[in-house]
Amino acid sequence: MLQEILLCLAGHPSPLLRQPQTLETPAKPNIEHHLPLLSPPERALLSTVAHLSDLHIKIKRHASLVSTSHRSTICKAVASTIISKQLQGFMKKIVEVERSILTKDAGYVGGYGIVPLSAVVGEFAPWSRRLEWLWEVLRFMQPSEEGGTKLSSDQCRGASMMRYLREESHTGYSDLEEMALELVKVAEMVWLRQLSTWVLYGKLPTCASEDFFIQPQPGNQDISNPSPAEFSIRRECVPDFVPPPTASSILFIGQSLHQIRTRDQTLSTQSLSADPAMKLLPAHLEYLKAINLPISSSSFTNVIASIRLSMSQNALSQLLPFPKVLEILHVLQDFLLLGRGEFAISLISKADKMVNIGNYGQNALLPVREAGRLDELKIRDGELATVLNETWSELAALRTEGDLLDDTLERAREHLRVVNRDAKSSATDFSSLLFPSPTSLTLPLSPNSPIALFLTKDDIRLYSEMNSYLIAIRRAEIHLASLWKYSSLRRSHPCQIAPTVSSTVYLKRRSAERRKREDERNMKMRRYWAVASKAQFVISELGGYFQGDIANGYWQHFLSWLISQRGDNDIASAEASGLGTSTLTEVKGSRPSTGTSSQRFNASQSSAASSAYRQSALNQQRIPNDPATLARAHQRYLRALHSSLLLNVTGFTEALFDALRLLDHFVALFARLQSAQQNLDLEVDEGVVDALANHRADEHEILQEMERSRGSIEEHLDALVRELRDSVDQGHGEGAWDGDVSNIDRLDPSSSQYTPWRPRNIDGLLMKMEFIGAKAQSEATDTEDEDERYYSQ
Repeated sequence: MLQEILLCLAGHPSPLLRQPQTLETPAKPNIEHHLPLLSPPERALLSTVAHLSDLHIKIKRHASLVSTSHRSTICKAVASTIISKQLQGFMKKIVEVERSILTKDAGYVGGYGIVPLSAVVGEFAPWSRRLEWLWEVLRFMQPSEEGGTKLSSDQCRGASMMRYLREESHTGYSDLEEMALELVKVAEMVWLRQLSTWVLYGKLPTCASEDFFIQPQPGNQDISNPSPAEFSIRRECVPDFVPPPTASSILFIGQSLHQIRTRDQTLSTQSLSADPAMKLLPAHLEYLKAINLPISSSSFTNVIASIRLSMSQNALSQLLPFPKVLEILHVLQDFLLLGRGEFAISLISKADKMVNIGNYGQNALLPVREAGRLDELKIRDGELATVLNETWSELAALRTEGDLLDDTLERAREHLRVVNRDAKSSATDFSSLLFPSPTSLTLPLSPNSPIALFLTKDDIRLYSEMNSYLIAIRRAEIHLASLWKYSSLRRSHPCQIAPTVSSTVYLKRRSAERRKREDERNMKMRRYWAVASKAQFVISELGGYFQGDIANGYWQHFLSWLISQRGDNDIASAEASGLGTSTLTEVKGSRPSTGTSSQRFNASQSSAASSAYRQSALNQQRIPNDPATLARAHQRYLRALHSSLLLNVTGFTEALFDALRLLDHFVALFARLQSAQQNLDLEVDEGVVDALANHRADEHEILQEMERSRGSIEEHLDALVRELRDSVDQGHGEGAWDGDVSNIDRLDPSSSQYTPWRPRNIDGLLMKMEFIGAKAQSEATDTEDEDERYYSQ
């Protein structure tokens, strides 16, 4: 009987302790059926043995199934460890008890060679809790058919397994804590091996790669060689000890290594040995070896940060040098943020010309209520490319003899594109104001381009959004200024009739009728010109503040930080690439540079400024010259600029967008009114009659629509001022970047971390807006009084 108990504990099914298995019922312990003569205490002791035997058999069978069929390598390693170490420890205990009994150890064998059953079962009492815990661990990895709460296909991932084991290490039992920590170390060691493949070589793990938290995006199924831009993070696979910024750093490291590795597929063995990324491999491997198990979140973050900094300062700095970064920044500032004013004016004029030519007949047939609104007009990609090419040609024609080599313009012509984009569900889509369909000026990023190490898709999206925003304001300002070209609507200059001719009664009556008609028109148009003047002031002040103060101020501050933190070699390389003089010029000046002014800089002034900046760079703490650090600083600069432009204030952007749409309609009504009045004058004065048109009814309808639009524009301008006041009260527009810029010590000049520029308060802009609003209201009241006096006479 004793031998049967030990064999049963060792995992061999015993017919004495288990009910035979049938087709209807599985095998299970049944002591009463086989041994009815035992006393209740003996039966209870044998039930414990039968329970341990049953757990041992199930654990061994299920762990073997998990280790061979589970999709997660981490879970396979944990199951194998349970078999090789945990169950092996149980087997050692069985052998130890059997050896003690055979050697007649007094702890087990009593008088007359009797072995108490309680002594044997008592030795295995702690293992009941341990085996039950191991069974729960295996059921968590892959639920069994017996009592499982999940489907067998719903297997857990490696991150879930590590999280579960870490939680189970705090149950309060020292033996379970020891077993859980042992399994945690095994799981994290396997995960570190997966991570090392990505961090050291830029390759996804070949075995069970779907369990790793970095995956190719759904559009790319080539796991062995996907493009760098097609990797993403699966949040559900990220372990708990990996914070989100650290996960992003791991993604950046692997993407960079993958880009370096795939940059030239024809490299020879000698070239590979000279690869800076391969030279850093031993140092990065030592960083990973220094990680202690179980992994601490802080130490792991420090290791990843060290690897990223080491790679950025060496391999990536050679792949994307500092002058290349300055080139891209100049293109983005001059053209996407409208640093070159002539680019915005040329692009707007070419776009208006293309739209007016393409829809002339359609625009003339539109109802008065829809004048200036061409929402249903579709712009093809070829037409967009034509508009941009004409803009580049016009900018090239503006060059003088001293500006024949404009590298920034050539780079912009090479990289920038105007593309159609899907319509947003948002009500404030400024990208639909330049062209009838939503378009955006963007810089397409090639997956294999080194620029992708510095710029991300989110950065380009923010640049395109700010470009559409600024160019919409600039376009409205140009269109409102063009209203003053309609001289026939603004003032009248009647011809002086000769004395000999004017003596006739008919011509005198004709002259008096013309003067009366023009006086009536002038009195009617005064209120519309007042609204147009108010709108032009508001839009021009907004554009001047956003473009001249905010965008230019942020750029000057960010550029001066870049230059002041560089060393002699960086400044010399920037000057050698043609960027030094223009860069230093922009740092000194306060106005946005143009294509001409950025090149005109005296050589002696350039040398003196360069020496001054070199000296300041030697006196200050320098930041690492790597794309990763520059990219983080650039993102802080970009998001702080986006916040200061009030693009994150929904109420303000909605009011501004509605006002711009109404102003487009208002400007179109002016053009229609001029055409209708000219045709009406020809009909009345010269007798030129169009039988298919009723110009007097058209004039009346247009004036009614202008009156309705005038009221709507005043309401929206007042709402715009109110929203601006509310944004000031709520603290918007002060350069806050995700709420954490204010927490940085701005008075620490030795800090190498970039601190975004904090613009001046917008109270001055608000005071101008409120003053012009009160002035316009007073003028409108005076105009109404004069109209009443005029018509009463």
